[in-house]
Amino acid sequence: MPKCIGIADLNRLNRTYFSDVLRHFGYDVFLAISGPDLVRQSLVQQPDVLMLHMTLPELTISQSIDLIRSKDALAIVPIIVHTSHMHGKEITAEMMALGIADFVQIPLGINELWALMDRVIGRAVIHN
Repeated sequence: MPKCIGIADLNRLNRTYFSDVLRHFGYDVFLAISGPDLVRQSLVQQPDVLMLHMTLPELTISQSIDLIRSKDALAIVPIIVHTSHMHGKEITAEMMALGIADFVQIPLGINELWALMDRVIGRAVIHN
């Protein structure tokens, strides 16, 4: 069964890019526009990894991560936080202190996105 990725991003272009590329790589993908929406869908979809934009409506990123971690079914799912803004080492350290798997700046090229998913959850499709 393909690995599943839940993506929360308010920007339609980001959601489209991530979903198109990741589906091409063989992952199943579902999309959300907020932390609570991602959690609701994740409880049904049972993702292998969650990818959240640093700024989402309704909750801060730390509140979104707390909400995810409060659900037993999602407590150990790796979380990747992405942002389009350049941040220094302090913000990166703050994000990593939240217990996330990675904090990345977008845009990510296709090869960078492939490498990120391979590093965090492994490849969706093994080519012989």
